[in-house]
Amino acid sequence: SRSKRSDVGSTRYIQEGSHLPYAEIARNDGFSSDRLTMDAGLTYLHFSGANRGRRFKLSLNYSYGNVDALQSGRMDSIADGVADRRHEHYEETIPQVSGIWSLDASYIVPLSKKTGISLDLHANYWNVDNNECYKKYTDEGWERDERLSFHQKTDEWNLFGIFAIKNKWSDNINDGLALGMERREYRS
Repeated sequence: SRSKRSDVGSTRYIQEGSHLPYAEIARNDGFSSDRLTMDAGLTYLHFSGANRGRRFKLSLNYSYGNVDALQSGRMDSIADGVADRRHEHYEETIPQVSGIWSLDASYIVPLSKKTGISLDLHANYWNVDNNECYKKYTDEGWERDERLSFHQKTDEWNLFGIFAIKNKWSDNINDGLALGMERREYRS
């Protein structure tokens, strides 16, 4: 899926109680966004044995997102409707790229008609790259402002496993005993 959006606004006001020739301010703001998302998945399912036999399921999914946004602002001091003094001009780009990998696997083995064991594994990998640049207009042109700009990269791993024994006593009573472990690693 892809979506694009653009907004532009303009305001004009006079500073109260001021007699300066540039007290009238014209401001223009703009925002544009270009968003792209993609998802893909693959599932493998295998049965073996007669009724309610062994079952193996493996799913692999990937999600990709890319957002590119630009925010701009311009504020001019004007006298008699003519811009004569630059008050503030800036641009801010906000690109962000993210990806998510997920893997799900399950293996079920029936021991009898009422009892079975299962092993489940879930793994996720998530990363995001956000490089935000803030530029201010000066007499020399556009200059990057390091105080307001930043670059952030994040990686996260998540691994979760469950081993379970299930028993069905009757149509209304089910018992289960499960043991799970989770490992998470995060870097930014």
